[in-house]
Amino acid sequence: MKRMLLMFMIVMVSCTVCHADSDERYAIVTDKDNIQSEVRGLQSSSQYNDRWENIYDPFICMYDSSLCIAVPIKHIISLRLENGKYLMEYIYGGNNLKFSGLLDEYVKFSGETDFGDFSLPGNTLLSITFSSPPVEEPQAEQAEYPHVIELENETRIPVRIESRTDHFYDTTGYIMGGETYTHHYTDFRFKRGQAELTVPFEDIASLEFTFEGPYVAPGEVVVTLKNGKTTTGQLYAADTMEFGGLSGVCEKGYFYIHGRNIKKVFFVADQQ
Repeated sequence: MKRMLLMFMIVMVSCTVCHADSDERYAIVTDKDNIQSEVRGLQSSSQYNDRWENIYDPFICMYDSSLCIAVPIKHIISLRLENGKYLMEYIYGGNNLKFSGLLDEYVKFSGETDFGDFSLPGNTLLSITFSSPPVEEPQAEQAEYPHVIELENETRIPVRIESRTDHFYDTTGYIMGGETYTHHYTDFRFKRGQAELTVPFEDIASLEFTFEGPYVAPGEVVVTLKNGKTTTGQLYAADTMEFGGLSGVCEKGYFYIHGRNIKKVFFVADQQ
């Protein structure tokens, strides 16, 4: 009797495990040949993935002329190619949102299928849908975006800035070439004369940029502190280090804006 009961329990546990596997949310990925694949554990790799340090789940990033956003895959409803751009539908802050833009040209999607490991270059993607609805994100009582970034085209975006992104090019151990690393800081760094200055975000009232060409440097920045003091300096771009941009959250979700696209940054309301 005990033996039969034990076998019954094993069968029940096995059935429960099988049922859990069948309920796992998976992606239905369609390529431009209209071939569909059921992909478990979908992930994306992109040259932009290191722009954020505070996203702990796999995500997909997209960009338009203003900003780059990153959306955790568990919150995505669908992603599909429409009229030369990708339209992403997703949930953020309890709201259903849409974002139209482009994928990084080097992005690659990966995961597992019944037929082995899955890998798909992003430029061959037609659409991604899912077997079940996305994970509902708790709705914030009142989202706070205390900062404002003004772009070169004078568009203003309310945000909460969380970090400055720097890119460091390291040639150590390379006969030719090197490798780029990304670091995140909660301060702003610039040069005045031969001195390098670093100011914590909490001390800054505003930043105003002037660029001389298509790149971040050479360029100037006017730094105004909350105590009213102002100075002008240069954006640094040594052979190995450069100011990349700013990242944080906005009403569309996690954002990153390249430094060259930023005209002004306001950290306090009375400066806006």
